[in-house]
Amino acid sequence: MIKKVLKHIYLTILLILIGIIVSLPLFNDWNNSVLDRLQGNIDTRPEIVIIKIDDDSLNRIGAWPWERSVFAKAINNLETAKPKVVGIDVLFLESRPGDSELSQSLSQTSFTTVLGSKVDNNSVLGSQFSGSKITNGLIDFRPDSDGAIRSLELSRKVKDQCQYSFSLAIFNNYLSNKNLQACQSNLNFRNQTSPNNYQFLYSRNKFKEISFIDLYENKVEPGELKDKIVLVGSTALDLKSNLSDNFQDVFGNQISGVKIHANVINSLLQNRYQQTIPNTWLLFGLILLGNILLIIYSKIKNTYWELAIFLGIIITNNLIGIILFDSSWNWNFLLANSLIFSAYIFYIAYKYLVLEKESRLLEKAFSRYVNPKLLSQIKENPQKLKLGGEKKEVTILFSDIRGFTTFSEKLIPEELITLINDYLTIMTDIILKNDGTVDKYIGDAIMAFWGAPVSQENQQILALKTVQEMKAGLAEFNRRNSWDMKIGLSLNTGDVIVGNVGSQERFNYTILGDNVNLGSRLEGLTKKYSVVEIVAGSVIQNLTGVEGMIFRLLDEMVVKGRSEAIRIYEPMTENEDNLEIKVAYEKAFMEYQKGNFPEAVEIWSNLKNDGPSQVMIQRVAKLTTLEKQSWDGIWRWTEK
Repeated sequence: MIKKVLKHIYLTILLILIGIIVSLPLFNDWNNSVLDRLQGNIDTRPEIVIIKIDDDSLNRIGAWPWERSVFAKAINNLETAKPKVVGIDVLFLESRPGDSELSQSLSQTSFTTVLGSKVDNNSVLGSQFSGSKITNGLIDFRPDSDGAIRSLELSRKVKDQCQYSFSLAIFNNYLSNKNLQACQSNLNFRNQTSPNNYQFLYSRNKFKEISFIDLYENKVEPGELKDKIVLVGSTALDLKSNLSDNFQDVFGNQISGVKIHANVINSLLQNRYQQTIPNTWLLFGLILLGNILLIIYSKIKNTYWELAIFLGIIITNNLIGIILFDSSWNWNFLLANSLIFSAYIFYIAYKYLVLEKESRLLEKAFSRYVNPKLLSQIKENPQKLKLGGEKKEVTILFSDIRGFTTFSEKLIPEELITLINDYLTIMTDIILKNDGTVDKYIGDAIMAFWGAPVSQENQQILALKTVQEMKAGLAEFNRRNSWDMKIGLSLNTGDVIVGNVGSQERFNYTILGDNVNLGSRLEGLTKKYSVVEIVAGSVIQNLTGVEGMIFRLLDEMVVKGRSEAIRIYEPMTENEDNLEIKVAYEKAFMEYQKGNFPEAVEIWSNLKNDGPSQVMIQRVAKLTTLEKQSWDGIWRWTEK
C-alpha cells in the first residue's frame, strides 16, 4: 500500500516540476506557434473597408510624406460616400503644408474620424487636429517575444489618463456608445463584454481594399463606403521616405498596422477573442489525469495496450485543444502533452526499475514450484496473488513412497540421493506440466496443489490427470532402474488459506487448513485400503465425467481427529473388467452400509484378486456384536 502511495507522490512531484518548467515564458513561443496554426477561420466582416496607401498611390501622388491637402481631398470625397466612422492610421504630430485645409475638412464631416496617436516616454503624442468629430487612438502594438502581434490593450492609462486604442476608438464610435467605461479588466459594450487585454483573431480571408489613389481621384463606386468602417493606412514600404508600417502576424507574414487594426475590429464585431486557461487549473487537471493513467497502466500490464492508450490520450488531448480553441479558449498544448508524456515515461521507468524487480522476485519465489505458463500468468496479473494470504478452493495432492525406510537401507547414501532426485524430478515435471504448484518436498513425499496462486476452473481434472501420469511415470522409473518402488497418492478438494508463510527473509508459499490435513490422511489410508490412490468425494462431486476413468466408491468414513464423514473413491481405468469390479464392489458396499454384512461379504468374496474387497471382508470379521448393533454405515478410524 505504501509503495502505491509513494508511486503517486513521486509522479505528482515530477509533474509539478515539469509543469513549472514548461510554464516559463521561455516556452510560450512554442505553444503560441501551435495556437497560431489554428487561426484564420474567422470570416471578414463586410463593414470593414481598407483604404490602402499602396505603391501605386505613392507613385502617382508623390513620395511620403504627403501634404495635408492630399488627406483633405480624401476626406472631402469620403464625406460624399457617407461612411459610419473613419480611422486614419497616420500620425499628424507636426505642422505641414495643407494643415488648414485638412482641419477644415475634418470639422465638416458627418462622421467621426479617429486619428492616430502614440505613447513616447510615458507621454501621449496625439494629433494636432481636434474637433467634435475628431478623436485619437493609440496605434502602437506590443509584439510577443517572437515578434508576432497576438493581442492588443484596448485601453490603458497613461499618466492617470485613460487612452483608447485606435481599434477601440473606431469600434466604439461605430456602435455610437457614449457610456463606455474603459481602462478596466473587462469592457462592457451594448450587447457584449470583452477583456481589455484583447487576444484577437486573424482571418486568412482578405478585407475589402480600395487604393488611396482611387479615393483621392473620387473613383469609388457610389454606396461602396456607405455606413462602413473605413480604415486608412499604409500597406507599402517606401525606402526613400522611410514609410514603414509593417509588423508580423501569427502566420509569420509581414502585415501592415492598418490590417492588424482591421483584424482587431473584425474580432470585436463578431465578439470573437481568445482566453487563456490558467496553467494552475490545467496543471491540477493533468496531474489528476496522470495519476489516473498510472493506475490504468498498472492494471493493464500490456506494453502494446499501454502504448495505444498513451497515443489515444495524446490524440484526444490535442483534439480537446482544437475544440477549445474554436470555443475561444487557448489550450496549453506544450504543457498538456509534456505532462501526459512525462506520466507515460514515469510509468515505463517505474515498470522496468520497480515492477521488473518485483517480477524478478516473484519469478525467483515461484519458479521453483510452478510451471512457466502459470508463472507467466502470475507476472502478468500479480493482483490475483495476495502474498499476505487468502482463502481459496484448491485441489491438494499428496504422494509418498511406500516402505521408504526399508528401501533406503539397500542403497549407499550417494545412490539413494541420486535415485530419489531422479524420482522427484519425474514426478515434479508431471505436476508442473499439468499446471500444478509444488508446495514442498517432505523427504520422499510430495505435496502439490491446483487452484492457486491463480484460480483454475478445471483444477480437479488437472489433478486427476496428474495422478494417472504419475503412476505411468513411476512404472517407467521402475523399469529404467530395475526397481519395484510403490507409492500412495491422494487428492482432496476444499477451502484452504494460501499465502507466504515464514519470516520476511525466508518464507514458503504454501497452503494451510483442515483440508490439507485431510488430504495427508487420505494418502496414509491408501495402504489401509490396499490401493494406490484415493480421492475424496469433493474432488469428483461436480464432475460430469472424466474421459477414460471411472471412480469406485471405496468407503464412507471419518478419519481420526475429525467428526465429519466423507466418501472416498478409487480412480480406475475405464474398461469392462474394472466396470464389473466397481459395480460388484459398490453393490456389496450398499449391503454393508445397511448392516447386511453376510450379503456384503458374499459379494466381496467373489472379487478374489481385489485388494479393497479383501480389506472390507477382514473389517467385517473384526466387528464386535456391539458395533454391529449400533452400526450407522460409517467407519471411524482410530489410527492415522
